[in-house]
Amino acid sequence: MGSRLNPQSNIYLPMGNPNMPRGYFMPNMVNPNMQQHHMYNIYHQSFQQQQQQQHQQQQHISSQQILNPSLSVPPSSTLASNATTNSSSNATASSSSSSSTSSSSTSTTTSSANVSKTNTPYTLFDKNLELATRYFTECTTKDYAGHKKKVNSVHWSLDGKKLASGGVDNTVRVWGIDTTKGKELEIKGHTDTVEQLAWSPINSDILATASSDKTIKIWDTRSGKCTTTINTGGENINLAWYIDGQYMASGTRDDQVSLIDLQIPKIVKNYKYNEEINEISWDKKGELFFMTTGSGTIEIYKYQSKTPDLKSIKTLYAHPTNIYCMDFDPSGKYFAVGSADSLISLWDYEEMFCIRTFGKIGFPARTISFSFDSQFIAYSSEESFVEIAHVESGQSIFQINCDLGLNCVSWHPTQPLLAMAFDEKETTKDSGTIRVFGFHS
Repeated sequence: MGSRLNPQSNIYLPMGNPNMPRGYFMPNMVNPNMQQHHMYNIYHQSFQQQQQQQHQQQQHISSQQILNPSLSVPPSSTLASNATTNSSSNATASSSSSSSTSSSSTSTTTSSANVSKTNTPYTLFDKNLELATRYFTECTTKDYAGHKKKVNSVHWSLDGKKLASGGVDNTVRVWGIDTTKGKELEIKGHTDTVEQLAWSPINSDILATASSDKTIKIWDTRSGKCTTTINTGGENINLAWYIDGQYMASGTRDDQVSLIDLQIPKIVKNYKYNEEINEISWDKKGELFFMTTGSGTIEIYKYQSKTPDLKSIKTLYAHPTNIYCMDFDPSGKYFAVGSADSLISLWDYEEMFCIRTFGKIGFPARTISFSFDSQFIAYSSEESFVEIAHVESGQSIFQINCDLGLNCVSWHPTQPLLAMAFDEKETTKDSGTIRVFGFHS
């Protein structure tokens, strides 16, 4: 997402007015082209009606008999020894819409209240979503403390053995999932905030970082050394790898998108826009390039790899206002975007049609991520919880309660583990902490 939602910036959108329905936004935030859109009336539902629906759903889930299979799953790989284990009581079923006020991580592991440990196996849950809720209820978390200030971005390496984080303290940290070490690597070199980072799609040792210091850097995490520096001329808030690992795209705070040839290495094409560009990404095939905007649209371009160049082919009027985050599911069937209207919309990739929306957050969506098997989507806002929903049915499955709002979530590429980066508050020690949810024993 970059840092479009920094409360100190002049583009911050105040949401969640307690005297108005959830998802309320000011009239001048609405894209005029969206007034007749099929999603527009969603935002006029009453707060009481939403609460009643959630209460009924809670009663329904509570009344179901949850299975207790005898099968067990192998425990997840052991993370760093200095990682602390949280009680899974910090997470509650997704039908709860309140934020947790529980304390930060402890050194012990306990089961959720009134839920016995049964080692529910992770499987395809389509026919039994109550079992999915049971599985996540049994999960625990581990924390990684190292950053001195808030973390903006987290991302797993291609092989899933390393987790990278970058933030306001200008540093990048790489945590090892299959090692007994904690802080595997601390990378210094940026002179301003690390806004976003992403691992190479072809090499699990190569990491790219985008910083407000107007540079994109490529790092070899085996040595911790910077191998390439690209000066973009603007404060970078976005970056995206092309599928072959030879090209990248970057986005700046002043709405310039650049195509970068890493073989040269240098910028080969610049595009300057007159509207806010919030997120950028290639699709899973590398055929199309997507941008989300401040007017609520998704701009789609045909990527011409030989030139390289971008050719505009379609505009989707997705939301009435700013779209801040975007992700593509691993199967290539769907993509999703999150907006300042407090909704996540799910889109069919082939038809470019909105299938459904996910709610339950009352502030602008900051981050979304699909699970490795495309079963679940996790999303969050400045509220102190992460919502996990079932992609195909749209049903809420689980809610991970935290102590702070979230800046970024990222699912592991091969396991049901979710990494989380928190917002910053002076009154809590967790502002520089990375948390991983989903450990099962």
